[in-house]
Amino acid sequence: QDYIFTLQLQKAPGGLPLDSICAALPNVTLMDIRYGSNAGEVMKYDRNTAGMGHSDAEILGRALGTCTSLTSLCLRNGRLNDDAVRLLVAGLERTAVATTITHLDVSHNKITTNGVRLLGRAFVEASGSVLASLNVSNNCIHAEGGRALGQMLLGGLSENGTLR
Repeated sequence: QDYIFTLQLQKAPGGLPLDSICAALPNVTLMDIRYGSNAGEVMKYDRNTAGMGHSDAEILGRALGTCTSLTSLCLRNGRLNDDAVRLLVAGLERTAVATTITHLDVSHNKITTNGVRLLGRAFVEASGSVLASLNVSNNCIHAEGGRALGQMLLGGLSENGTLR
């Protein structure tokens, strides 16, 4: 497992033992997890596979602590809401993973201004954070959320004007 660097899970069901999976893949650098079915499969709706649940977010938050090589995290289109973001951020704050992630994609979810603030705090306050790419498109972020993103970016600027 030391030679596996990419973990991509499409149509992932809820309740995956991500903590066990991540522990077995210590060198994973890219994690792309998409929960549920394709958008075109509306008639096959199953609540258990409809997105990232709170328990999934909590498990992933803990599991991220074992992914010390992780540079890219994609949780696109997973019905991720602010409560799930809070659980993920709690996991990031307990570990140094926020300092290794350079690309974060949480687009096409249900994140609001509060979720953006939580993400901003996790990356700006992490000493040595090097987040270079953040995709929050197609969420429930309005003007106040845009201001929060701006403050996050300004707070992440070093003295020479480069993004930390």
